[in-house]
Amino acid sequence: MQSHHLRVHDSNQTAFDATETERCNLLEALELRGTHHDGEMNSLKTRYNETIRRQWSLKSGIINDPLTELPREIWEEIFVGMQFGDIDDVRYTDDLLGFLNVSKSWCDLLLSAPRLWTRIVIDDYLEDELAKLVICLELSGSSPLEVKVRSNHHQWEKVLGLLMPHSSRIKAIVWGAGGLPAFRTENPIQSFGSLPALERLYFPDQFFYPGETFSLSQTPGLKSITGLVTTLNEAQKYAELPITRAFLYSEERTDHKREKIPSQWDCLSHLELSGIGPGDHRNILTALSHHRGESLVSLTVWNTPLDSLQKLLAQLQLFNLQTLSFNMHTEFAIPTHHLEEDIRLLSLRKAKVVLYGDHHGVDSRAKDWLLHTVAKTMPRLEELSLRFSIVPLSALGHLQTLPNLWRLELDVYVDNGEGEIRCLLPHLKALHCHSRISGPRIYSSELREYTVQDDAFSVVTPPAPNSCLLPLSSSQSLVRLSIQHHAIALDLTNFPVLEELAMGFGIHSPPNGHYPVWQSDVLEQLILIPATCRNLRKIEFITPFQEWDMLLLMLERRNFLQNPDVHRIEEITFQFAQPTHKLIAPISSLLAVKFVARLPIEEYSITAISRSFADISKADCPVCVLIFKECLEYGPLEPPSWRRKTEEAMNDSFVASGIVADPPISTEIGSWLSNKKHRRISAIKQFSETRERGKKIRRCLSHRPFTIAALMCDGTYN
Repeated sequence: MQSHHLRVHDSNQTAFDATETERCNLLEALELRGTHHDGEMNSLKTRYNETIRRQWSLKSGIINDPLTELPREIWEEIFVGMQFGDIDDVRYTDDLLGFLNVSKSWCDLLLSAPRLWTRIVIDDYLEDELAKLVICLELSGSSPLEVKVRSNHHQWEKVLGLLMPHSSRIKAIVWGAGGLPAFRTENPIQSFGSLPALERLYFPDQFFYPGETFSLSQTPGLKSITGLVTTLNEAQKYAELPITRAFLYSEERTDHKREKIPSQWDCLSHLELSGIGPGDHRNILTALSHHRGESLVSLTVWNTPLDSLQKLLAQLQLFNLQTLSFNMHTEFAIPTHHLEEDIRLLSLRKAKVVLYGDHHGVDSRAKDWLLHTVAKTMPRLEELSLRFSIVPLSALGHLQTLPNLWRLELDVYVDNGEGEIRCLLPHLKALHCHSRISGPRIYSSELREYTVQDDAFSVVTPPAPNSCLLPLSSSQSLVRLSIQHHAIALDLTNFPVLEELAMGFGIHSPPNGHYPVWQSDVLEQLILIPATCRNLRKIEFITPFQEWDMLLLMLERRNFLQNPDVHRIEEITFQFAQPTHKLIAPISSLLAVKFVARLPIEEYSITAISRSFADISKADCPVCVLIFKECLEYGPLEPPSWRRKTEEAMNDSFVASGIVADPPISTEIGSWLSNKKHRRISAIKQFSETRERGKKIRRCLSHRPFTIAALMCDGTYN
């Protein structure tokens, strides 16, 4: 059997190589003929696309269809692992429904797998939500259900009417971000009635206030509650509940001697404490360690005076913590002396340090002491997050003593004082910056991921003297780059091994007086020199995108490049909304390196979008307008987002001057690129006129991430 599969594989590979040769020959023939002989060109394009279809068919033969090759229990597990991600990922049902389009065999197999349809998302911001709920209830059969509530639902009675006949199957209930406001004054699961199969209640945002009506008699099989919020005085009321994560706070004018953590909570793994004095912290943690010191892996302590940090850290040696967050204030004395004790939290791998009251004047010596304390007491840290208002770069130098630190998140204003100071973090692989950075350079020869927001970005064009957070020596190794809300132009030649690029800017007024840069300005560099970033495979748009013409032109240049060393773009993700078929069809075909019979390029431009925006008879949701969608959803009315300040700033834009196209571009494309600024100015004028007529903006709030891959509309397997 094994030798047979090898022969089939070799045969398919030989046929695939032959089609690749044929594809290259056809592409050369198309390039030689240019724009002449339209009839012959169309014939060649048809033959080329047929060759691509045979290639993908052969690829499926080489890798084989996983749903037919793998045992059912394995591919079901793969789908479950892929589908059941983070609580904020709402694409469970949408993803499965999308997979039904792969082929008839996939459709039949997935529809006959009840386990895949057991996750139900209740969110009134989703499209066709009630219809998807009915689909999941029907296809899940008699399998146990997990219900996720993600919003303050406006159709709760209708949802309950559909769910109640299946209440005996509900095994878990998860309330996500924004899912509990309607239930703040009552037991949130009371409306479900009896839930005999319920094993898990999960409140990731710690919104669960049990209240007087909560009783285990409603949920006799309950095994864990994640996210209890209560006072320390009332914690004993819930001693019999299986709490795994709790947020406990101390009320004012209370008897702190009565504040105890129930000894029955032997499964408690995540604990947050707030409003408790430093002495009380020590008493509570000591009592807790007597009966469950081994299970506590994550601790967050709020409102800790900075001068009590050393005593708190000494107490934490009793635990095997993996994650620690402490949010400190500076109302009391500010220490600057080094630690008196040899304190080591050797199990700690992840820490977050937040310093409140910083604006009152915490001097640099105190921050130097704080980071020295972190580095000394947590020698095996792998991930660290810092949130200050200002921190001297010299203080970050203490982090150089952490040999395992691979991820650093900075939500600070880093100031290097006068002159240039370098901070060497040789093993750092991921750097995330969320606030303004002034002047420092952080070096790491192993840096692979860089995420930056606001005006913190450094590897810029044009460069400002002495203003780089990330030097070019570090950018050379970057594999993923994510930038959001910036008015600085990227020079993609600084990132030779980049594989993933995420961008989120384009309709915001510049924070630093520079001209604005739209996401498509970055794409223009790839249009002119498509071999730039030869490893680039994935592009992500974090904020709304509005120049689809530039995206299509980039894919037509990049993915048809005759250079085996340049990787094609495989995947494009939009974080704001799901595009319409008008956009998905040509993009997915170009990702598969197929010629597309698309509309004229002008129909995908910002000019076409501005016309739709001005058309009173069409959608008035701006995001829907951007994706050529007829918006049928309902949402709050808001003032127009096209502010005059932004409009005036957009009149200037990045121009790829001095970049010579390689390979050369046609006169038509060259003219289209040169008129980019004019199209933007005309569109902005149209937006302004529409706003002045008093047109209101309706946001349907039905946005969700969406990824386009090759041949998404074609089907890969038969």
